[in-house]
Amino acid sequence: MIPKNTILHSLYAGFACVLLTLTGIFATFAGRDVIRGELDLSALTFALMIGGIAYMTALRLHEKGIVVTVINAVIASLIVAVMLALVVLFESSNDLRFMFSNIGRSATGNLSGTPLTAGRLIDVNAGDYRGLLEMIAFSGIFGAFLGAIVHAPRRWVEVVLVSLMLTLTMSLAQGQLHNIIPLPDVIALAFVLIAAYLVALYAPLPSNLLKIGAGAGIGLIVSVVLLLMAGDEIRRGDLLYGSGTAPVILTLLTTGKQVGFFILMIVLGLTGALLARAPKQIHDGFWYFLAGVMALGIINASRRADNVWFGAVGIFAVLAFALSVVPRLGDKTQDTFTNDTSAPLQKTTQRFLLGIVIAIFLIVPQFMGLYIANVFNQIALYTIMGIKLNVIMGYTGLLDLGYVSSFTIG
Repeated sequence: MIPKNTILHSLYAGFACVLLTLTGIFATFAGRDVIRGELDLSALTFALMIGGIAYMTALRLHEKGIVVTVINAVIASLIVAVMLALVVLFESSNDLRFMFSNIGRSATGNLSGTPLTAGRLIDVNAGDYRGLLEMIAFSGIFGAFLGAIVHAPRRWVEVVLVSLMLTLTMSLAQGQLHNIIPLPDVIALAFVLIAAYLVALYAPLPSNLLKIGAGAGIGLIVSVVLLLMAGDEIRRGDLLYGSGTAPVILTLLTTGKQVGFFILMIVLGLTGALLARAPKQIHDGFWYFLAGVMALGIINASRRADNVWFGAVGIFAVLAFALSVVPRLGDKTQDTFTNDTSAPLQKTTQRFLLGIVIAIFLIVPQFMGLYIANVFNQIALYTIMGIKLNVIMGYTGLLDLGYVSSFTIG
């Protein structure tokens, strides 16, 4: 029931976690908020340590049944937790800074009060080990949960885990992301896209041209409604202002740029209608991009929200919904594109959506800010480098160290 590999792999993982602990990972990550005042990066790191080995152990024994996977996941998590607890006890009475200088500033007790002691201060002299016992108990319960979750439908597990990882990543980086785009702007854009998309996908209109025209009409109607709602000025506290920074796109309605706003909304309506009969890759890419933009809008609004969980829960809900629904709709639009769309309309759809993609790449950097733009520049540069390496070394089999000279190949 308990394979030898469960013990061995847990010990290997435990030694890795101990080494990371001694090098000061918890001291380094303490105070870096993931969810303001509720969850910091050190607690998240501890959860990943325990959860990672428990989940991998359970996944490896998935075919043995839920009882075996839960037992082995609990054992794996407890082995790692006990090893970490022993390190805490040893460090609480021994000065390890001569070898591990980053472990903390004090001679002893640097690991006390961290997630390794459930946030409690332990007192070895008084025999107060409640924090360690709580940490070990949490590890066992967390391991049991992860051991059971591997038996849930695989698709749903993937959606939840990917959404959770993306949510935590975006929450951790919210200091750099919170000013990109306000939530009211995102809601206005998303409403037009989704409404036009649903009309084109499900409305019983007799022709494709009528569905596309209906999408443009939705964009025009929404523009008129928003113009009436905006009035002379969008002020803080208004419905169109929201709780974050001042809207950028909606402000076009009150700064004499109504024509540009109307054109934008009509184009979005056409885009939503065409997405209902687009190839799967284009379809899914657009909706995933919109989900990401919606998450950025939620981050913007959550900076002033009273409930710190508003941002994390909202981002997770948006991403999980997109990851679970978009692929199925993409299969449907691919079938429509292949079987129910004429060749001329196929070409028009692809060219129009390609133009929208190019426009997005030109416009988005204006909103991202210098830091995010530089990050994406680095990603693009390394992507080009990867393509070049694939051509030079992957296809031709040549060992080439002149990366810069051959950069244009990428």
